[in-house]
Order: sequence, then structure tokens, then C-alpha cells
Amino acid sequence: MSNHFLMHFRESETESVKRLDEFAKRAYQSGRMMLTAFLSPRDLEIAAMMASRNQVQFTSFGGYPKAERERVLFFVNSEHNIELANEFFEIVCLKLISDHREKVRHQDYLGSILGMGVQRNQIGDIVIDSKPGNAYVFVSHQMALYFIDHYTHAGKVPVKVESLKATPDISGLETKWEERLFTLKSLRLDAFIASAFGHSRTDAAQWIKSGKVQLNYSICEDITEDVTAGDVISMRGTGRVRILSIEENPKSGRQFVRIGKYN
Repeated sequence: MSNHFLMHFRESETESVKRLDEFAKRAYQSGRMMLTAFLSPRDLEIAAMMASRNQVQFTSFGGYPKAERERVLFFVNSEHNIELANEFFEIVCLKLISDHREKVRHQDYLGSILGMGVQRNQIGDIVIDSKPGNAYVFVSHQMALYFIDHYTHAGKVPVKVESLKATPDISGLETKWEERLFTLKSLRLDAFIASAFGHSRTDAAQWIKSGKVQLNYSICEDITEDVTAGDVISMRGTGRVRILSIEENPKSGRQFVRIGKYN
């Protein structure tokens, strides 16, 4: 893969581009279907580009309709009857159950899972149930038994794990966010982080440079990178926000930035 081609992507995306290009290339050369790990929305966009680049087809699924993180199948033969089912994509839906009164947040589940040494690409979405204390996590088939045997706590809250034979209807459990509006003179990433997460600009720059900030699901260490509407920005241990809109005030020259902070 040429450096010229890689120039179309952020430096932090280079590894993903090369990995997904290799998956697509192997599917083309071998004629076999190639299944990836769980991919972020940005990696899914890259997967589509690599499929086109290598003249193969692809389809994706995350365990339920409209999943955010999905696994991708690259394939050559258009006659393959690829069913969007957990079994075909080797996905298992686990139910996380807690009788504890304390509220368990998405970041509590995710932090404790990653604390077990599990790679982020081995788990898909974590969906909080409407019933307090319950949640669903989608994992790769090879990780299911490990979760059942070893996952016991989300933070300080005890959790039991149950493997489900079928995914329940979770279409109504949509991700919710709290909206905020603030103004920025500059749309640089460090300025945005400072306002969105309540830090000083100096602290925000340090977080970015240390690799603790993701822009559209890829680590971004460039404090001068501009953000735009639709971007998803997360800061490790703090949370995740989506930029819903940006509007310029002609009189002041400042930008009105509306964000949604994920609950």
C-alpha cells in the first residue's frame, strides 16, 4: 500500500486501513469469506473503501439491527446467501444482571470489561436495559465462555452473566444523550475538549497528546485538528459526546456548538 494512498487518512487510522485492506485482499485472492473483529463506525467506513479497492463485496452485522459496532464479512461470490444472524457472524448476546440498587453506567460496564484485558474489538455494543441493573453486551463467539467464567463486577457492582440463545428485542433501547450549547472562538480539538468536558485548555492538550482522546473512534493526538458537525469525540474515563450542529455568529465571529453527551 502506497504512502500516497495512506495520505487520504489520518495517521491514527493507518493501522486500521492496512489491516482491513489485508482482509479484503485475502478474500479476493482466496475466494473465501473473511470475518473481521467488531469495528467502530469509522472503521466500517474504511472497510467499505477497502472492499471497493480490492473488488470484493462486504456486509456487516453487530448482533441486532442498527448496532453501532459491527463485524464485517468480505466475500467475492455475490451468490453467497449471507444471513444477518448472530450465528453467521459468530456473535453471542450476553445478558448482564445485577440486583444492586446502584445505577450502572455504560462506562462502568466498558471500563470493567477492558480491565479484564479484553480487547475492545472483541466486544460490540453494550446496551443498557430499561430494567435497572440489566444490560446486554455483544461479544465474539470465542470470548463468550471467558465472560461467563470471569466477568463478575461492573465497577463495584456484582454482575451475573447469562448467555442468550436469541437476542431480545432491544430496538426501543436507544442511546440517549443530554444536549448542551456553548460557544467557541476556535474549533480546534483542544478548545473543544476544554469546553465540552470542563477542563482547562492546557489540561485538554495534555489529554490529547497522551493518546486519551478519540476523534471518530480513532485516537487523535493533534491538538490543532478541527472538529465539525457529526464528529464523535470521547475522552478516556470521562465520557463521549457527539457534535449535533455548529453555527457561526456573524457578529461575534464565534461558533455556536450544540453537543449531545451520552448518558
